[in-house]
Amino acid sequence: MERASPWNLGLSLGSRIMFLSVLTSGEAGDEPFGEHDETATLLGMFAGMQVEYRLGPGALFLEVVVGTSFQDLHTTGDLTVAELGILAGYRFSFAL
Repeated sequence: MERASPWNLGLSLGSRIMFLSVLTSGEAGDEPFGEHDETATLLGMFAGMQVEYRLGPGALFLEVVVGTSFQDLHTTGDLTVAELGILAGYRFSFAL
């Protein structure tokens, strides 16, 4: 947006690392197969959008971020991890 506008819009796109722990247990045909704990470090990506409105010495803002990762793990098989982050607040601007 132009500098004189009170509104500002921002877009983001990048990589993300997710840490995952999956605990599985159960039985098949009345025979327990025990517990298995699998941990993984997943590489993923995110995309986000931020809108802000200048107000006083800072700006009110709202940010929405969507992240995802697609993996093939040993215990769970094909796995999709997704996240939705919503952040709202007030940001102060300082000039040094």
